[in-house]
Amino acid sequence: MTFRIRMYCLVRHVMTCLLLVAILAGTTAQADDLGLDLDAPAISKLIEQLGSAFFEEREAAAKELRRLGKQAMPLLQEARTHKSAEIRSRVAALLRQQALTLGETIQAFAKQRDEDLNLEEGMWLIARILNPDVQQATLTRQLDQLADSVRKKLGKFEPKSVAPDRMVTVLREVLFDQEKFGGNFDDYQNPANSSLEKVLETKQGLPILVSHVVIAVGRRLDLPIVGVPTAGRYIVKYDGKRAAPGLPDQDIFLDPFNNGKVLTRLDRMESFPDHDPDRMVDPQSARRDLIRMLNNMESHLFNRDEITKAYQAVEFRVALEEAAKMPE
Repeated sequence: MTFRIRMYCLVRHVMTCLLLVAILAGTTAQADDLGLDLDAPAISKLIEQLGSAFFEEREAAAKELRRLGKQAMPLLQEARTHKSAEIRSRVAALLRQQALTLGETIQAFAKQRDEDLNLEEGMWLIARILNPDVQQATLTRQLDQLADSVRKKLGKFEPKSVAPDRMVTVLREVLFDQEKFGGNFDDYQNPANSSLEKVLETKQGLPILVSHVVIAVGRRLDLPIVGVPTAGRYIVKYDGKRAAPGLPDQDIFLDPFNNGKVLTRLDRMESFPDHDPDRMVDPQSARRDLIRMLNNMESHLFNRDEITKAYQAVEFRVALEEAAKMPE
């Protein structure tokens, strides 16, 4: 190969890399800033990049197309007849990966060890029972925005450095006074009350779902907000034992279903007579919480004769239960 040809190939490689960076970094960053995904021309460029002569570029384009999921599906379907055999082959592989059913996905999720289960991912999978097209990134972004609202209200103060009573006050002001989260008293048995997507949309849900919105926001702020799975009513508490050094070690209990009401010791004695009002009960694992959510959803789906979706919830619940019985 002559020096001129080698230089041409090098320049072409550099220019192609720069183009891909512009697509993946520039366009994606701009889309993320707007809370949107890539547009059709950008997706088409990624599909063309599947035919690159350079492995790294092909893999980067495939990774981004997998991330886009269903948004890229229409253009991937069109590309099945692309003139390039290389692109046709890679498009076919991507379409096979995207074709995984919800059942296959939940089986793989359920088989993870308890300590590896991501509860927010599990809540997204539950939401897919009602809406197969819901994107995990969308739900994550909405929870991030709620946490950002709390940070904005705190101003210059770091959340984990704020005294528990003050921090709980700010959380309540944002999530319950401002955003109006609470329980769906009027339509308690609506399956949507067990879908994170619908709860973030309507600001109403079952106790465990609204509680986990609070927990998810607390996690993003590095706050010790934990779930308290009492019988009949799931609540949350600021776990004083895990507060930052120098802060009061008080526990503060909240009832998210009841518009974030702070539960006094007397409240806890009256509402939960079977529990020690000072200790209540220990938090459950992500697996147990997801099973509880699915129990609720499947019951409410069966009540509405939505049998296919109800059996999807049953399948997910059983997969989680069976995996818990497997030896390590």
